[in-house]
Amino acid sequence: MSKNNKQEVSNNKEEGLTIEEFSEAIKLIKELKAEKIHSNTLEEQVQGLKIEVEEQKCIEESLQKKLEESNRERETLEAEVVSLRKEVKKGKIVQKYANSSRVLEELINNQ
Repeated sequence: MSKNNKQEVSNNKEEGLTIEEFSEAIKLIKELKAEKIHSNTLEEQVQGLKIEVEEQKCIEESLQKKLEESNRERETLEAEVVSLRKEVKKGKIVQKYANSSRVLEELINNQ
């Protein structure tokens, strides 16, 4: 060891630390700072993921509502189609009777 290092050791020994212990302490402090930065990053990532999950839930709820509205509208339209088919069928029947009536009238008139 050089004279300066011995002085540092003796000065640090007065404080209760050797150069090696002091260097180790600095190293630990740097590691703790790095871990804190890393943990902050993880906390930020977790927070970001929580926000994304909430956004996805809102999107899912919105899509679910639109799907339900679409299903209700489809059911309404299907009922309307059935009703129109019945009306068309009645119209055809009425048309048949009307045609039959005309044919009967012509037969009667021709006799």
